[in-house]
Amino acid sequence: AGSQPRMRYPPDAPRLEPGTYVWQVATREADGRISPPSAPSALHVALGHGEWDGVPWLGSASKNVYSTTFDCPAGAVTSVLYICGLGYSRVELNGHVLNTLTTAPWTQYAYVNGFSTLDVKDLLLVGEPNRLVVSLGRGWRDRTAFRILKGDDVASDGKVERVVRAKLVATLSTGDSVALSHTGDGKWHAAAGPTTADSVYNGEEYDARVAERLRGGPHKRLLCRP
Repeated sequence: AGSQPRMRYPPDAPRLEPGTYVWQVATREADGRISPPSAPSALHVALGHGEWDGVPWLGSASKNVYSTTFDCPAGAVTSVLYICGLGYSRVELNGHVLNTLTTAPWTQYAYVNGFSTLDVKDLLLVGEPNRLVVSLGRGWRDRTAFRILKGDDVASDGKVERVVRAKLVATLSTGDSVALSHTGDGKWHAAAGPTTADSVYNGEEYDARVAERLRGGPHKRLLCRP
């Protein structure tokens, strides 16, 4: 390569669409010999603002567990879950815990909210339903402990402390991307979960009987209010 290396994506280059890009590098010597290709490397481009259109927040003052089931087509090359759970959240997919404590960096929530990008390809089932569960806690959004200083931030921050926004996107072998699940698609259910109280400073209260009931029945029973 005769050009100087660049650390930034060239501003005049085409926009990279959301997805995972995989490449390998080989070199050509002066005598024409070509080296073996390098090990594959990957770059993941997360969702932009436009890709969140039609994906609303879900939240409730009384319910703190959200669940959905969805199918995964055969031939998915990549599968990525984009999720923001405020204030704290715990995410499970088919019984596997994907994260601890939080899926969003701590920010001034009234102005900006980050999200996590979770690779779930190896956890998805083909030919049977997949189950995604998100449990929420108030965290730093607990207004009984943390007073909002600016009055106009109350409306911007939202009246509901525990909210989630999520989208699971798969890239097929054809190169097409498809949303397997997202909040607001009409398939999510809510329940009052086993964490009956939570505080950054005082820990949480957990009712194992509620957890047992939520796990013990068919899907519509899993998320009924105890």
